[in-house]
Amino acid sequence: MDCPVWRAKPTPAACAAAALGAGLCACLSAFAECRLLQRAELPVNASRNRPVIPGTIDGQAVKILADTGAQTSFVTHAAAKRLMLTELSTSGSTRGIGGEAYLYRTSVKQLMLDRLSVGRLTLPVVEITGSPDFDMILGENFFSHWAVEFDLAHSAIRLFEPKDCHVEQLVYWSKTYSLAELIASPADSSRIETTVLLNGNAVRAILDTGAMFSVVSPAAAASAGVTLDSTNVRFVGKLHGVGRNAIDSWIGTFGSFTIGDETIRNAKLLISDMNKSNEVMTIRSRIPVPVSMPPMLIGADFFLAHRMLIDGPDRKMVFTYLGGPVFDTLHLHPLDPDAAGSNDRPPSEAPTSSPR
Repeated sequence: MDCPVWRAKPTPAACAAAALGAGLCACLSAFAECRLLQRAELPVNASRNRPVIPGTIDGQAVKILADTGAQTSFVTHAAAKRLMLTELSTSGSTRGIGGEAYLYRTSVKQLMLDRLSVGRLTLPVVEITGSPDFDMILGENFFSHWAVEFDLAHSAIRLFEPKDCHVEQLVYWSKTYSLAELIASPADSSRIETTVLLNGNAVRAILDTGAMFSVVSPAAAASAGVTLDSTNVRFVGKLHGVGRNAIDSWIGTFGSFTIGDETIRNAKLLISDMNKSNEVMTIRSRIPVPVSMPPMLIGADFFLAHRMLIDGPDRKMVFTYLGGPVFDTLHLHPLDPDAAGSNDRPPSEAPTSSPR
């Protein structure tokens, strides 16, 4: 398969640093070897903050939700039935906002994503409540193995294999960038997580393209000085996820939100108790086991306002701000038809940063 190659040029700052120790020629030689091997470019329909990409399962067209917050990739029960995939019961379940869902499994001969072919897969099958606009979820167990460029504003997700690249060479589309470190967790290396600051208070956050809006837990919000009875917090309705239960949600204003080098002032964020009703019950034991969601989800609204490349294997994230509101509560439709006053929010201020 022919793959486009992006040849990254050395940056002046990097060359100056390297030249101090080894000379300019050595620097140019070392940086000239960087290659970003593009393995796939996935077209994205990001309407309603849902990054859905086309693909095929065993030659049949499917809609796939790119969900970096999902622990594993899976097929929906409705899609498995439509595609006539054989389902076998298993003893597990998956969890998300609103509770848990029982798992089955099926075998897939070939999954096609653009020019990328993945064969002989055993995938979980999950029954999703409601009428989802996707047939499959592509989760963090897939994306964590690549350097993934999320360019949702331009309707694309690109999969790369960097070869001999320094982090500053990954941002081939811009001369400046912001950088955030991903949390290194040997016990769960596929999680795409980082540490952010809410009003200066450190909060662990997962980068979750499957979440339509960025969400912070009430406990994390309170630690940052924003409580549900604060004057700048108001109720907006119910939030739904993969589970059967809906959870109450509010919008709160935070003086500052910082990720890496970027700071957003007067950030308006959704506040929801993501751990409410969040239990896993295994099929065999029938014993509910409580599980914990991260204190914050950085959702698709943040991705749409940025162009970023997440290098899962090297645990780095580089990104540039594109413009517009970072957190899309300005355009948030009422999560509950009876929720009042959902359209009177001023936009958040544009991010400030110290680009590299």
